[in-house]
Amino acid sequence: MKIAFLIDSLRFGGAQKCSIDLYNALTEIGYDITFITYRNDKKFKYKSKIKNKIIYIPGLSKKYFFDYVDRFLAKFFGRLYGYLASFFYAYVLQKKIKINEYDAVFLISDSGFFPFHNIRHSNLFFIAHSHKSSQYLSNNTTKHLNRWIMKRVFKHKRIVSITHEISDDLKKEFGVGAEQLTIIPNIIDFEEINALSKETNDHNLDEKFKYIAHLGRHSKEKRIEDLIHSFSNVLRIDNELRLILIGEGPETNNLKKLIKRIGISDKVILTGFQQNPYPILKKVKLLVLCSEREGLPTVLIEALSLETDVISSNFLSGPYEIFRQNLDKYVFEIGDLKEMSRLIFLNTREKSLLDKQLVMDVKLRYSKETVTERYKEILNDK
Repeated sequence: MKIAFLIDSLRFGGAQKCSIDLYNALTEIGYDITFITYRNDKKFKYKSKIKNKIIYIPGLSKKYFFDYVDRFLAKFFGRLYGYLASFFYAYVLQKKIKINEYDAVFLISDSGFFPFHNIRHSNLFFIAHSHKSSQYLSNNTTKHLNRWIMKRVFKHKRIVSITHEISDDLKKEFGVGAEQLTIIPNIIDFEEINALSKETNDHNLDEKFKYIAHLGRHSKEKRIEDLIHSFSNVLRIDNELRLILIGEGPETNNLKKLIKRIGISDKVILTGFQQNPYPILKKVKLLVLCSEREGLPTVLIEALSLETDVISSNFLSGPYEIFRQNLDKYVFEIGDLKEMSRLIFLNTREKSLLDKQLVMDVKLRYSKETVTERYKEILNDK
């Protein structure tokens, strides 16, 4: 069976990484998959060889002057411009790619779905990686127009939602029917993560300290400044703690200034982007995720698989899927620095014990075998 995965690029990002993992798992069992991308961004160095067709879509590809004019218009006129332009984008795509040569087409995340939602194919799926109402309906000025647009976009589409909460949001806010939705989580390649965690890393962590980590892009919605403040609070009680921030992004310089201003520069390590963060993730005592929104936060699952403790903010989609009935033990409300500090302290004590049953549970739920079976079902390929 020939399948197309359509997304903006194979840059390093959450949706991209999850899609590569799905690509690898499905190709292992015989599917012939090709990524179709419209931007030639710097690629993350994936170990597997990936079939990738890069096409130029005027307005989307960020290659020529016109493409940047298109970006300006999209910012100025918002979702309405993107909706109207999507008819043109889909037309160009179908002129450049014989889309019906593929037995199934997956439009991955918003960068694959919104520009190409109206392409004509009998076996078309949208993979929803994020909570849509928090993206489209948070602005009171535009939310009514955006809801009207997205209801039209989602109408009659078959949608794979990676969490129950994303699915419920689509039904409640955008009128998506239950018959349109299938819930299949992201695939996690636990064998590869374990193998990568054994590789050497430039950051040798001093064993006399207990490390707290954040792994992810340095952007506003990650609220990493909350973690820095909470870490500073707990540091007054336990001076053996150290904070390690794995990643980079538009907020990196602001985070450096904050760390310097509160006087903990010697207690914080900023690693920058890491091609392989797993050796660090395996050695730290605790991973903290403090975002205001995520899709399915795979970094929590990856850390648990390496037997690293985790805590998380209670954003709209993800924590309940992972922790189920144990929210009080692992979750704090967004921006609640006092509760985050308390959970950091509790989970970095020497006597804190990892929940082995939770680790076994997530390894089963997000395994290659479990998730690929679900995709075979929706592709009618049992």
